[in-house]
Amino acid sequence: MLLLFLTLALLGGSANGVQQSQSQSIIGKVEEGTSFSFIKEGQEINGVRVLVATSGYLSSIQIRYGTTWSERYGSTEGSPEEVILNPDEFIVKVTGSNGNTKCLQHLTFVTDQGRKLEFGKVGPNQFTAFPTEDGKALSSIFGRYDSTCLTGFAFDWVLRVKTKKEIVNSKIKQ
Repeated sequence: MLLLFLTLALLGGSANGVQQSQSQSIIGKVEEGTSFSFIKEGQEINGVRVLVATSGYLSSIQIRYGTTWSERYGSTEGSPEEVILNPDEFIVKVTGSNGNTKCLQHLTFVTDQGRKLEFGKVGPNQFTAFPTEDGKALSSIFGRYDSTCLTGFAFDWVLRVKTKKEIVNSKIKQ
């Protein structure tokens, strides 16, 4: 995945909403800024924290796996906005916009329970990323940032583990 991400970054292309394989998708302008990644094998993301700058741009991001928050990537400017997923809730779609600039100004993480976790304000140049198969959840985020804002993302989707609720429900149906 990282090789794909770096290859697209070196080519200088923007791949808004393009499905790159069965489990990867890239949005935003991946060629600009310093790269970062959130990867935790075998775990789904269960929390997102974003700083929204006074300019309206998304200035930094942190991800939570289990009870632990990742390192923050991006600048320190802005007001924090944070959402924790419910138990047995997974991110299944991401939308956003970059407002005719290199900077992202909006991200929405959509969950399997229909909840929308929104950061920033919607603008022009909207994009969407989602897995190509049902039953997959967001597990990794690769991105780029510069001194003022987040500039692009790539996502990795994995088949999620059945939840306790799903196991109980499948046994009841039998």
